[in-house]
Amino acid sequence: MSLCKVYCHVVMCTKGRVRWIDESWEFELYEAFTSSCEARGVAVLRINGVQDHIHALVRMAPDMTLSALARRVKRATSDAARVHCPPFRWQRGWYVSSVSERSLGAVVKYIDAQKQRHSTTRAAHTPSSQKASVICEQEPHSKPSPQAASAAE
Repeated sequence: MSLCKVYCHVVMCTKGRVRWIDESWEFELYEAFTSSCEARGVAVLRINGVQDHIHALVRMAPDMTLSALARRVKRATSDAARVHCPPFRWQRGWYVSSVSERSLGAVVKYIDAQKQRHSTTRAAHTPSSQKASVICEQEPHSKPSPQAASAAE
């Protein structure tokens, strides 16, 4: 049995940083992320986020590459999010950084504080917030209107 102690801080942002992630269903998004990881032996130690991005602290599996992890979780979380917000998309890229065992506690605190950290800085992002509320007030699985789709681009 292999022992792997590779810890990573992963950040994924919504396309165009549109504020699509709503607190009423974000737990489902986190569950999809976690289930997708655990199915391949990746442990999710912490996950949290705000309306336009999520942070996760993971312990990698010995046979999982970072790019495979990103593809896997983006697919699973996109499917979960589109039930509530059909136009939901992630940005193409993602951020990942290695985390030492000594720094795990600090990263956990940072991830846990996301909503508090961003609550004071989000007032400046009203246009994105308005776009997201217009786009996601649709019935699940409905197609976005042409105006909503172009606003999300």
